[in-house]
Amino acid sequence: MYVRVYCVPVWCGVTPLQIATRKRDTRMLKILLQWQSDLYREGRVKRGELDYNADVFHLAIDIGAFDVAAILADVGYDLSRVRYLVDWSETPPSSFSGNEIWLQYFRKRATTVQTMFRISLLTIRNFLSGHITDSATQLPLPKLLISAVQMVDTLT
Repeated sequence: MYVRVYCVPVWCGVTPLQIATRKRDTRMLKILLQWQSDLYREGRVKRGELDYNADVFHLAIDIGAFDVAAILADVGYDLSRVRYLVDWSETPPSSFSGNEIWLQYFRKRATTVQTMFRISLLTIRNFLSGHITDSATQLPLPKLLISAVQMVDTLT
């Protein structure tokens, strides 16, 4: 008799990015983003009576940390994956009430076509291992492109 065991990767804790987001610690967030941090990994969020799983962008929006969410979008979070940003008939989270400017900002970014240059930079970042800033210096690219891959302006 054979028994098949299926393993499904489940993350039930919190990620370091979530901790930095929850504390609105943009300095620590930027340090973590210089490494290969998974922007889409969901972790457990407990807020009052609420207990749910969310990735770091959705957590930032839920707690009203829009500056953190903007940094995540700058370093490659795909806003077109967020339904209420691309489908305006969907109701956005209540954190946007009174923050219409932020909602319009994220909707515009979600529906604007990215340049080939930006897509290339984000792709290179995804394939680098270790500390992205250091790994980028090893690339056989002009210094201007290396600093763009490092996203020095975004993370400083």
